[in-house]
Amino acid sequence: TGSSSFTLTNGTLQGNRAQSISTFNLASCAVSTGTMTGVKITENIAGNLTDNAGGSTLASISGCQYTADDIEVSDNIAEDKTAGFFLDNSRVSITNSTFKNQGSGKSPAYFASTVNSELDLQDSKFYDAAGHLGGAILSNGSRSLTISRSKLYNNQATQGGSIWIFDTSTVTISHSIFSNNKVSDAASDIITSKVTTLNITNNTFQRFGTKGSL
Repeated sequence: TGSSSFTLTNGTLQGNRAQSISTFNLASCAVSTGTMTGVKITENIAGNLTDNAGGSTLASISGCQYTADDIEVSDNIAEDKTAGFFLDNSRVSITNSTFKNQGSGKSPAYFASTVNSELDLQDSKFYDAAGHLGGAILSNGSRSLTISRSKLYNNQATQGGSIWIFDTSTVTISHSIFSNNKVSDAASDIITSKVTTLNITNNTFQRFGTKGSL
């Protein structure tokens, strides 16, 4: 917190339990940056510790910068905000990483990007997620969402099987593969509303079912 920063390399965050945030909380960092490389984040629980369900979020990033390369996020539980990373007025960049096998069906499994945040995802995989609005990723009120050279598959949600986007200034999705994502309502792969600048180019959409891809 404050002007502090942290770096974690080749470590594991596993089996942690907390009522609100189960792994780490970056808040009001000014120019500081959190950095992770080669880290595995798995089997953490945020929320109601008596029945191992529900809660807030795996990690919270508010007013900070965070970068990660070659991380693996899997099998974490939190139902309130996201079972992954919750962004608020932050800049986050992820490369060469894997996100798999989590989500309660009530919130996005891997990222919830809000309030002027910038989320950049490159050369990564997102699969086996279950959410409500966005199986893997939600962007609501963000400044920008960028996804490139990534794979999103076997995700499911009510709307936006992989990604749900609302009130976001700039969205760029390119050179990525969407496959076998499912919804009960609309848009098996990506659903968007109130996006100022939308660029979806050079992507592959496969096996998106009867609800349509976009």
